[in-house]
Amino acid sequence: MSTTSPALADLLSRMRELGLDDSVGPELAALRDEVQATTSQLEATTKELVTATSDLEATGDELARAATELSAVNEELEQRSSDVERVTAYLQSVIDGVPGAVVVVDVDQKVRAWSAGAAARWGSPRSDVSGRAFGRLDLKGETPDLIGCVRSILADESVAGEPTPVGEDGAEARCHPLRGADGGLEGAVLFVTG
Repeated sequence: MSTTSPALADLLSRMRELGLDDSVGPELAALRDEVQATTSQLEATTKELVTATSDLEATGDELARAATELSAVNEELEQRSSDVERVTAYLQSVIDGVPGAVVVVDVDQKVRAWSAGAAARWGSPRSDVSGRAFGRLDLKGETPDLIGCVRSILADESVAGEPTPVGEDGAEARCHPLRGADGGLEGAVLFVTG
C-alpha cells in the first residue's frame, strides 16, 4: 500500500503549483511530514479494521452454523420427547386396561406406574403416588400384605406369581419381577384382583 494517499498527493501537487515546497520553510515540511505520518497511520488502521471485519464475518458464519446445528438437535429432542410421551401414554393405557389394580415399583420400592384400577381400589390418584415409597402409602389396611409380596419378589424372584390373600373382599395379590432389557431385575409388578 502506498504511504501517500491520493488526496495527499493532490495537496502536495497543488502546493508545488503555488510554489510552496520545502524551500518555503521548515514548518511546511514538518506539516507535510505530519500529514504523511497521519495518513500512514490511517491506512494501517483501515487495514486492521478490514482484517477485524473479516474475522467477525467468519465468527458470524461459525455462529450461524452452530445455531443451525442446535436447531436440528432441538427438533430431534422435541421429536424424541413426543415419541416418549406417546409410548408412555400407550403403556399407561395398557396398564389401565388390565382388570384390577396394577402397581409397578422399582428396586427401591418407589411407585413407577399406578393403574386406574389401583386408584379406584385405594382412592389415591396416580399423581399422588408416583415416585413415592410404596410402603408408605395408605392402602386401606392391605399395606403389610402387599409390601410383603413386593419385598419377596425383590429378594427372591423365584416366588413370582404365588397368590397372596389381601383385604377383606377376597382379593388376591400376585407379584412378578420386572426385568430390564439386559435381563437384570429392575423392580416388581403387583396385580391385585378380586
